[in-house]
Amino acid sequence: MLKIEGEGAFDVDIVGESHYQDALDAIAGPKCPEGVDHECEAILVPEASNPHDPNAVRVEIEECTVGYLPREFAKLWRGMLTRTGRPGEPIIVDAMIVGGWRRERRDGSVTEGLYSVKLDIG
Repeated sequence: MLKIEGEGAFDVDIVGESHYQDALDAIAGPKCPEGVDHECEAILVPEASNPHDPNAVRVEIEECTVGYLPREFAKLWRGMLTRTGRPGEPIIVDAMIVGGWRRERRDGSVTEGLYSVKLDIG
């Protein structure tokens, strides 16, 4: 599998992570007061059978789906894969799971932040 090296910017946000919080917590958790900045690798998997978008690109970390590339970015990404002779091929990129804070307030209530994923695609 090909790995794309980025520049360390982690400036591509994925979408849909709210549906995969359990997986993200298992990978980067547990939640803590400071939150997390968990560096890892993600696999971008073209998902032509997706009923909502034939250009969908699923994002997996540690064999768990954690979200998708944004629709317009996925379309550009799939076009690039086709032009380079790799249509449908999964690609590895660096990723960072961020967020995941959990704070207890003085009144005893607890607030939590969702995890999100940023990709270093370059």
